[in-house]
Amino acid sequence: MTRRMRKERAWGWALAASACALLAACQPVVSGGGGVDADSDPVASAPSGWTRACFETFDASSCDGARYVSYNATYQKYVGVVLCAEDRYKLYLGESEGGVFYQIGDYAGHGQDHCELVNPTFTLPDEDDIQSGGCVDCATSADSSWYANPVGTQGYSRGVFGEGFTFEPLWPEYNLYTVDWLSCGVSFPAAGDTCGGSQPPSPGVDWTPASFVDTGVSTPCTGERYVRFDQGYGLYVGVALCSPTRYKIFLGEALDGVFHQIGDYAGHGQDHCELVNPGFTIPNEDDIRSGGCMDCATSVEAGSLYENPAGSEGWSRATFGGSFTFEPVWPEYNLYTVAWYECGVAIP
Repeated sequence: MTRRMRKERAWGWALAASACALLAACQPVVSGGGGVDADSDPVASAPSGWTRACFETFDASSCDGARYVSYNATYQKYVGVVLCAEDRYKLYLGESEGGVFYQIGDYAGHGQDHCELVNPTFTLPDEDDIQSGGCVDCATSADSSWYANPVGTQGYSRGVFGEGFTFEPLWPEYNLYTVDWLSCGVSFPAAGDTCGGSQPPSPGVDWTPASFVDTGVSTPCTGERYVRFDQGYGLYVGVALCSPTRYKIFLGEALDGVFHQIGDYAGHGQDHCELVNPGFTIPNEDDIRSGGCMDCATSVEAGSLYENPAGSEGWSRATFGGSFTFEPVWPEYNLYTVAWYECGVAIP
């Protein structure tokens, strides 16, 4: 996740035109499911209209406390909050109470106007001053720290107070910002079930055991093999396990065809983790952990040399989100791969 201190208002309306064609942008990171049902009885001291609900978020939340949901008739969206404290929370929007909830970005600030989703009396005469409408207890994490720009994820956006929200299938690189938490002058009960906090993504449900054939790739990962079909790229993704959390990644055009390893023209394969982890992003192509996956690594990060299997066949691309090209002859220079990946998820 890229974080930058905001110096001035960003008025650019650079809406992402890309359709959702990325694996990382097409499936949710299951965070916080289970625990108290969404249909549980309202907590007596919760604000009017809010009920306890263990909704799922597309991204792992920066807060890990109790969760509440309310339907906003004005915007026709469900509003979700995940508590950091009774008066401090991360806000989300969702289309249905039982569906996935997404974080919210701001094109003309860093989320100050979003407090109206929680506090019905909130106003914002000055978009840059969260307290300009009289809410002296209102604040955001950006007032004392940083704002966030989670490039490549999905979320909702708008520019100013009172405006409708637009869904962003691909969070743009510039001008759309969010925060780790808001304080909106309204408090929620913090005691009780916290839905288990943020859980790691569990994409294993759609992995199928398969003894696929590769081209004789040299890899220490000689364990069980699994495949899944990636709708975004129209290719089969295959993995050979070193362990449930360490694997070699392959691509193939047919389930019964030959699978090939993958090369990277602008790194050594860090961005390939999106094929395994639907929540993976990489704002800095040289830093596999730049999107927040602290358990992500490759054999190169562990101290091994990257690999250049010149003359072999394989798939290639340069950057996160780019399409893959088949290389009938692996070039002698600039296309590199690794012996194994750790992408922050266990398989199966």
